[in-house]
Amino acid sequence: MPTDAFKVQVRSNMVLSITGVASKEVAPGLDINNPLAVSTALADNNKKNGNLDGDYFLGTFIDARDFACLCIGFQQALCDKSLESVQNAGSDGSQSWINRFVPAAGSEQAD
Repeated sequence: MPTDAFKVQVRSNMVLSITGVASKEVAPGLDINNPLAVSTALADNNKKNGNLDGDYFLGTFIDARDFACLCIGFQQALCDKSLESVQNAGSDGSQSWINRFVPAAGSEQAD
């Protein structure tokens, strides 16, 4: 199978793989040579679904690798904020904590 693009697979907000794919696996009209457009799709997906999950297609392995690093960096920043938040839990006298950085459908979480 000829490799015409690279797929970055993200599940449960974690990058699972970067694999070469044939152009027939890429949605028609998707500009795989525009990393900014792919990053915008990532941000839209996060806003819509509350996670980064999806298959993202890029034109080169280097662009796919850089995109995977972007995803991992996003998650790392989220974990750092969550860690700081939980470490400060209780400083206001409360005895409960909710991670406000992670949206959960149907929960009592703050915006």
